[in-house]
Amino acid sequence: PAVMGVAGAVFFGGSLLAGLPSLSPETAAAVAGLGATAGVVTQVFARASKYSLFDPAKEMVYIEMDADEKKQGKAAVDLVGSQIGKSGASWITQAFLLGCGSIAAAMPFTGVIFGAVIITWIKATLGLHKQMQETERARLAQQQQQQTAAAAVLGAGGAGGAAGVA
Repeated sequence: PAVMGVAGAVFFGGSLLAGLPSLSPETAAAVAGLGATAGVVTQVFARASKYSLFDPAKEMVYIEMDADEKKQGKAAVDLVGSQIGKSGASWITQAFLLGCGSIAAAMPFTGVIFGAVIITWIKATLGLHKQMQETERARLAQQQQQQTAAAAVLGAGGAGGAAGVA
């Protein structure tokens, strides 16, 4: 999300700055080119990271779930995350275009929504990281308790067996 945020900021910043009347045509073209390049980088990074990082990570979340939880979780993520997210973004874009009259006029509002999504994404990622750490700590504590209990049983059984032999 951080890389997407930086590239998106360059894209929106370059796109908005290129429209300033105080810039010379050459400078405006250079700034617009920088913004467009950042937009391309953003899209390439978004697609590459989706298929190489996000999809496998999404599937890893389901490993610890039973079959019913997996089914419900996948349905919720696929329906809510994909379909509603995509159509929601389309509706927001259309509303901005209709309300503002042009893509250039809608760009500041779209940038604000983009920033809000990036901030939400970062917060969600940090929250998920915290939950995964807590789950891992609990799993390790449970595993350690099981090992301690097994050692105690083996120790008690070993002492009793040794006393019976002598």
